[in-house]
Amino acid sequence: MDEPQVVKIIVVGESYAGKTSLLQQYCFNEFDHNHSATIGCDFTLKWITKNGTKLKLQIWDVAGQERFQNLSKMFIRQAKGCLIMCDITNKKSLEAALSWRNVVKDIADEVPIFLIQNKTDLLQGEREEYQTEEYLNQFAQQHNFTRSYQISVKLNDKVDLIFYELVESMIEKGVIKLEESIIKSSFVIKNDNNDRNKAKKKECC
Repeated sequence: MDEPQVVKIIVVGESYAGKTSLLQQYCFNEFDHNHSATIGCDFTLKWITKNGTKLKLQIWDVAGQERFQNLSKMFIRQAKGCLIMCDITNKKSLEAALSWRNVVKDIADEVPIFLIQNKTDLLQGEREEYQTEEYLNQFAQQHNFTRSYQISVKLNDKVDLIFYELVESMIEKGVIKLEESIIKSSFVIKNDNNDRNKAKKKECC
């Protein structure tokens, strides 16, 4: 049996933006309100398959506290893709994403970087300007993020979609090397839900 290709993905952002919850939801379909801030770094594995070719996603949850900045930089090395998480209820969290983008760009310039606003489930009534999709898309384009999404980890809204799109972007940028026949194939992941069906993916082992 062929060994899966290891693909390192980093998830960074300010503390309490939902990074740990994102990994738990994506990898284990679990959500816990009571996560404490990550100390240092931790990672979770997710196996996916693309036309019979196995990829092992090694998804790193990188601490957001300033005192771990040097340690965080070390874990960014050799990353193939990056998600920068923000709390949609906190404008400063979005502004802090620029600092994280600069850190990642300095170390891994060629990787796709997605800007993610989490916790849309907490929004009530009319949104502030910075909470709108239009503002987020313009902000992401202005600051050279690859793509941007608004999600709810708690409701499992667009969680699978952002990882699907991130892997596709990694392939497009050439940071994941696959044969031409594989690149043209459909994306297959283990668990089934509405986001995956929308993305035209199939269930696999």
